[in-house]
Amino acid sequence: MAICSDIDGTTTLERFLAIQEFLNTTRNTSVGPGIGLEIGNSFFPYTPDDSFAYFSSRPADREVIETLIKTGYIDCLHSYGDGARSRADALRALEEFEHSRCKLDVWVNHAQASSNFGKDTAPGVGDVVGSPVYHADATLAYGIKFVWKGRLSSVVGHGVPFTLASFRRILDRAHPGHTALNIARELAKTALAYAGNRRFAIHRHNQLLRVDRLEDGQRIYEFKRCNNHWRGISHGADCAGLAYVIRPKALADLIAAEGYMVIYTHLGVGPDHPPFIPIETRSALRGLAETYQAGDIYVTTTSRLLNYYLNHRYLQWSHEFNDEGATRITIRGVADPIAGPRLPKLAALQGITFYVPDRHRARLYLNGHLVSSIVRNPADYTGRESISIPRTYLICPLTMSQDTSFPVVRPAEAI
Repeated sequence: MAICSDIDGTTTLERFLAIQEFLNTTRNTSVGPGIGLEIGNSFFPYTPDDSFAYFSSRPADREVIETLIKTGYIDCLHSYGDGARSRADALRALEEFEHSRCKLDVWVNHAQASSNFGKDTAPGVGDVVGSPVYHADATLAYGIKFVWKGRLSSVVGHGVPFTLASFRRILDRAHPGHTALNIARELAKTALAYAGNRRFAIHRHNQLLRVDRLEDGQRIYEFKRCNNHWRGISHGADCAGLAYVIRPKALADLIAAEGYMVIYTHLGVGPDHPPFIPIETRSALRGLAETYQAGDIYVTTTSRLLNYYLNHRYLQWSHEFNDEGATRITIRGVADPIAGPRLPKLAALQGITFYVPDRHRARLYLNGHLVSSIVRNPADYTGRESISIPRTYLICPLTMSQDTSFPVVRPAEAI
């Protein structure tokens, strides 16, 4: 699971840091002990009202954004913002990102921002050659490869084949009318996808990710987000609504589906004053943390989840057994549909797991070299043993200031 939050509503640095400290640390925060999860966020380069943004009039905004990009806790560019009006604005932002060594690979369209990609539910002309704000060539050259163009689903558990349960799980007996309508809408979108409708193409086969073309012909990975709120995908995408979206039943549904869930929300749309996270949402987030700690759901940032999915789906590997029953697994590379065949670094494959007859007698090779630092897992619920490429975890740079009531950020060099 990834909680993919749009930055709308997070108008101050105080709100942003108070929310992230609760999410990313286990310290005692303004809303109680933090949950210590890898939950990322997004940002605007430009805002028309000088609210929290990379190019605001307050140097602290930029310092915090750069530090959290470098440490992985800001991983999405939420368009260039409503304050961006031209290609020059986009190029200025990209130049500053490069100069500051801030790399991002996830783009999320924002409402009606002119810099958006595509003509979907969040239309824009950022990929239309000749438009005043055309920037797709430079933005993709910078490193953006995953793009959210507006597609949402009520289905919990993407990236796995559809089953009847995929739609049945949408039904909530406490809200039968609304959720029955949600089922009908999902069935309609799915039917349109199978009929060849390009706009709904990502709903075919319950995809999480698919190769798509921007208006200028460049290829990107379009991804889909989930909002299973009982009132429908256009409701509940805020801090209060998140409590329902990650309620215990939704977590159980995701575990049963054995799929992926990139949640659509706006963590900054909530109470106008501290505490910024409603008590019901705090409780639900603590429940998510317990599920993560139990090993039932892996919670990470949007970028990490999408990169894992891409590498896992297109991984090229083989195995063989010797006369003594030992297993040799060889990773040959990733057949990337856009970048072409590539040999990834070991860090890009963290979490990849192989079932083996005997975990103690299994060996893993990458590019002809033995991978010595593998994790040897005992039998799981399937009764099979496995080996994994170990995961690394993000290091949160948030600390409490001695003279303020909200967290500040250490310089990136200190991390």
